[in-house]
Amino acid sequence: MKARTDVLVEIRSAVETLLKNAAEFKDRFRKDPINWGDLHCTEVLYCLDDEGHERYQVHIAECDPACGELKRYIIESLQSHYDENDEFEVITEW
Repeated sequence: MKARTDVLVEIRSAVETLLKNAAEFKDRFRKDPINWGDLHCTEVLYCLDDEGHERYQVHIAECDPACGELKRYIIESLQSHYDENDEFEVITEW
């Protein structure tokens, strides 16, 4: 797993693109409370815990913290594009 800034910027850009694409098929996310007008990625963090577990943490603003379908969509899309060993966590917030 890479902690370089360029990787974090690349992931954030990918998430922004995924969010724009998601807006084109909103029906998939009809159960998720989302403010489509201002939905965006606020930050991407590289996390390393005290047990050596690594992950990328993606923060998305303007949707409910319980937006399960949107979180699944972002995680699955990122995992299909990046290394199979990379782990992603998505946090949604108003």
